[in-house]
Amino acid sequence: MGNLFIGFPVPRAKIADMISTAAPPLLHAYTHEPGGDDEITLPSAGISTLYDDPGFHYKTFFPNLDGFEIDQAESGQVIHEPQNTILATGETTASWAKIVKNTNMQLPLLTFDKNIFLRFRFTFHVYSDINPGCYIITADATDHKHIGVSMYNSKLACSVHDGTTRAQVGIVSCPIEGEDYEFNVEIKFYAGSRVEYIIDGTLLHTQEDNIPSGAFYDESFLRLGVFNSNTTRDIIMGLSMLELYQPAT
Repeated sequence: MGNLFIGFPVPRAKIADMISTAAPPLLHAYTHEPGGDDEITLPSAGISTLYDDPGFHYKTFFPNLDGFEIDQAESGQVIHEPQNTILATGETTASWAKIVKNTNMQLPLLTFDKNIFLRFRFTFHVYSDINPGCYIITADATDHKHIGVSMYNSKLACSVHDGTTRAQVGIVSCPIEGEDYEFNVEIKFYAGSRVEYIIDGTLLHTQEDNIPSGAFYDESFLRLGVFNSNTTRDIIMGLSMLELYQPAT
């Protein structure tokens, strides 16, 4: 008597024969175990954890501002929204809004003698008639050695300080008055050599002068801020992701 198998009448004996020849018996699995005749060794998943990597790794999508020091003056405000942080000066001259992240007792200590990789996503509200104060840097102040970005002469610029001199070089023009510009920025610092600036996935600038070396200035490893020292413009910067990584070697 036949059975319906894949829509056709097939004898039971034929079904049994098809199954036995199409798949190995379950006992075959034992030969793949360690010491078996056909041992299978699976490669490592290649996923490292903070326990595997003794380097320094910090990442945030800004679910909150825990661990950040907040500094604001006059009409400046640090505004936290879910998955987003906004820094705004308001319209009072000499206002600022800044957030600072410190290492505190976390080891290892960061140094410019090893490579550093920094990336972030941010928006900036541009005013073309001023040179606005806006920066994201790896230091507690713009006059200390760091790498990062700033808004300079209506451009997104690299900002690099070797402890003596600061270099700011325009990378991307932001010419439209009142426009919101959004950037995905990746900064690759190669110790003693250069700093590469990758904007929205494209390498647009390589900085080879004023390269910092030695330890970070102090325990602050991130400072993000806006200020309007000589204007009533409301300078606004928004941040939704930031990551800094320094390998152990």
